[in-house]
Amino acid sequence: MIPPAEALGLLSWLPYEIREQIWLEFLPAGADPEKTDLRILRTTRYLYNEISEIFFLHSRLEFILSPRQTLRDSGLTVLFYRQKSFRNTRPVWEPARWDLETMADIRDRGFYNVPFHKIPKVVVSIAAPNYHEGCQLYSLWQKARILADLLRMGSIIEKLEIRLQPRGLFDWGMWCWASSTGRYDHDVVVMPFCALPNLLSLEIKHDPLTDNRALDWETMNWAMGRPLPDIDGRMAEDYFWMHCELLKWIHGPVADVQRRDFFAHWFLPGRSGYSPFESEVARIVSAYPEIIRLHNFDMDIIHEAHQTMVCLYYHCRKRAQARLGGDSTWIFPEPDMTTWDPQLWYLCFPRGIPRSTSRRYRDDIKPLVGCYLPNAYKRIVRAGGLFSTMPFLIERWFLLECSTSPTMRALAAQVEAMRLG
Repeated sequence: MIPPAEALGLLSWLPYEIREQIWLEFLPAGADPEKTDLRILRTTRYLYNEISEIFFLHSRLEFILSPRQTLRDSGLTVLFYRQKSFRNTRPVWEPARWDLETMADIRDRGFYNVPFHKIPKVVVSIAAPNYHEGCQLYSLWQKARILADLLRMGSIIEKLEIRLQPRGLFDWGMWCWASSTGRYDHDVVVMPFCALPNLLSLEIKHDPLTDNRALDWETMNWAMGRPLPDIDGRMAEDYFWMHCELLKWIHGPVADVQRRDFFAHWFLPGRSGYSPFESEVARIVSAYPEIIRLHNFDMDIIHEAHQTMVCLYYHCRKRAQARLGGDSTWIFPEPDMTTWDPQLWYLCFPRGIPRSTSRRYRDDIKPLVGCYLPNAYKRIVRAGGLFSTMPFLIERWFLLECSTSPTMRALAAQVEAMRLG
């Protein structure tokens, strides 16, 4: 084993206290700091251990999830505290703060490489949503899933603490019903963290002013060591009914933007034709058919969403050709529907896409869908490729259910008639 003096080289001439002050200059500080250059950690194992211990031994990493989502506030904030000693638990410096907007932003800031196993405590603070605005719960759920994916990619997490925080007049105990099945709002945002395979300890806290009786502690008790069956099934149910709520019922300007973003990312960019949404729905149909029966037994919400997506993307492609060809759009008789370009959605629908039961949808969106639905939609689906998989999945669902339900047999006949034209 290399002695400490040889491992540190000329740095061994400096007292530890001086070296500590040098290493502390590498720590991020202030608002939105740049990614720290830590190539010095690759020098020797001894130097890596000394620097990482100074950085993380008395530290806390906190993720703050806000239900609000505006153009300037993504609602995902990261704070990094470093404490002076175990006796002094108050932060001695202003914490470093990052406001993250996209997965690319998270990657560029280096959070995929955080050594979580060296941080004594990782905290996730989740502010209560406004129960009048369903878009806020959907936003929190999306952020919780993104953060859980980030934590899942890291090393072992010794302790994760989830704090259910009140926000203004709203708290988690006042308005806790999230769905008609009796699931609670906090179940939806806590569940992604319960499934982390690299988590050793999980603690869930709430505001002390909240009445314990107002919170359903079933999920939380499991998270703190008591078994709860079928975590994957619960997460699958959350995935399905949250998307049904978004596509059919959640309203407001923010919800319109969320719907537009959902349609824009139906497929991965390019020609791969892979759809994370369709893949998850197919998995739910095969593994948890009771979820479909409970929330959308005839799949009409999914079918209507697919029709809207195909027709509006066809419209986006035609507009893109019109911009390229000027008035001579007849040169391009059929737009290219073999490549998926998410940016077209942002150009054509800057205000988002309203819910299908709203007046703005009836005035602005429904005429576009109705214009392309009779002929273009059928032609695109029959051509195969990326737009044909969802109708096939819906038809397969009907066939699975036909033997037990007269209603489903009638719906299957209608789908077959539509497929044959």
